[in-house]
Amino acid sequence: MSLSYYDVREKPQTKIATGLIILNAAMSFAMVFYWSGLAGFVGEPYKWAMRGNISPTPALFEYPYLGLWMTPLLCMCGGWLALKGDRAFAARMIGFYPTVMLILMLGWYYLTPMEWH
Repeated sequence: MSLSYYDVREKPQTKIATGLIILNAAMSFAMVFYWSGLAGFVGEPYKWAMRGNISPTPALFEYPYLGLWMTPLLCMCGGWLALKGDRAFAARMIGFYPTVMLILMLGWYYLTPMEWH
């Protein structure tokens, strides 16, 4: 005899949301532990976007640097909580936020003419 909680309704598809949670965790940990390698590609666009200065070896809770690793970490936690609350759509939207913001920032900085900056 088996018991299934999904007899009445369809099992929610959570692969995308789970992947985004893992991606946000990876982005957050990469920003904290591999900043020296990412600073050349992400550092300058982020300084431009945040109108702040990030040193090559920033303190963990220094303002502009804090947003780079804390946003994906908070969205990872929010996406996980949304998944636990059976809100797969909300988990996907929360999970996409840091990725979309990073892509928009890097795209605007590297793909537009310099006079638009």
